[in-house]
Amino acid sequence: MVILFLCFHKQVWEALKILDAADIDHPEISSDVIEVYTQRAVSKQLAGKSEGWNREHLWPRSYGLQKGPAHTDLHNIRPADVNVNSARGNKYYGECTPTSARCLRPAAREAASDTEADNEKWAPPIQERGDIARSLMYMAVCYGFSEPDGIPDLQLSNTPSSRRHVMGLLSTLLIWNELDPPSTSEKLRNERVCNRYQHNRNPFVDHPEYANLIWGRFSPSY
Repeated sequence: MVILFLCFHKQVWEALKILDAADIDHPEISSDVIEVYTQRAVSKQLAGKSEGWNREHLWPRSYGLQKGPAHTDLHNIRPADVNVNSARGNKYYGECTPTSARCLRPAAREAASDTEADNEKWAPPIQERGDIARSLMYMAVCYGFSEPDGIPDLQLSNTPSSRRHVMGLLSTLLIWNELDPPSTSEKLRNERVCNRYQHNRNPFVDHPEYANLIWGRFSPSY
C-alpha cells in the first residue's frame, strides 16, 4: 500500500499546532498545545525550543521509520516535552512488571503521574494509551506491506526489535485499544488530519473493533 501524501518539516509543526491545540473547538486561536506524555498545555511559541516541545514519533525512527510519507505521517506524530521525549527514546510501548524494582513511576520527572517505564518499555498516560495503540496499528497497516525504494515494512509483534523494524507490545496495544476507546478529541483529530492535511483516516479510530479482526488471532507469545 503506497501512501501518496507527504507533509514537509514546517508543515508538520504547523499542523500539530492545530491538531493538538489545547482548545480543540477553536484550534486556530488557541495559544497552547497539549503534550502527549505530560498532558500539560504549553505555548505554541515553544515549538522546537529546548525548554519547550518537539515532535514525538510514536513509532520511533529506529524501528524502521525512515524516509518517505511514513516519516511525516501526522497520525504518528504528537507534541511532546523535549526532556520527556528524550527519556522515552526508542522504547516500545508496554507496562512494567508490577513487582519490578526497575519500574519508574512516573516514567520521567516531567511526565504525567500515571506514566511508567523500565529499561525497555514505556507506558503513556492512561487517557492516551488507546489513542497511541490505534496510531501504531494504523502505521502497521499503512506501511506494513511492500514499501517502495527499500523502505522497511513496519510490523507489530510481542517480540519487538529495532533491527527487524518490529514494534510492540502487540498484546498490550490490543488491551489498551479495548480499555481506552476513541474519545471525542481523538475522533476530531482524525477528522482534521483527513480534511485539512493528508486526506486519509485512521480506520481504527472509526472502527476500533478492526484491531481484533486483524490481530486478535495472535496469542500473547506472538
